Amino acid sequence: MGKLAGMTLISFFFVFVFVQTSVAADFKIGYCVPITGSMAKPGAANIRGATLAVKEINGAGGVAGMKLELLTQDSKCTPTEGLMLPRGLWKKTRLMF
Repeated sequence: MGKLAGMTLISFFFVFVFVQTSVAADFKIGYCVPITGSMAKPGAANIRGATLAVKEINGAGGVAGMKLELLTQDSKCTPTEGLMLPRGLWKKTRLMF
């Protein structure tokens, strides 16, 4: 398994992903990942991988012609923050999950 694939797999254990179709015909993805705290280094790798994936998908025409937008939030590697961020993203942007 390649390094990027491994980090992508690991990222599923650290993030909550929400997808919404907005009026502007974009998919917004709420990406809650540790940017600070004890898992900051793997979190940074996860962000790089997700950003690269979004860039490649958008470069290939998006998803059904719609561009992706990554909304990155810092979970600070704490359970409380990790649980509250998705709720905050939903209240702020009405992302559907």
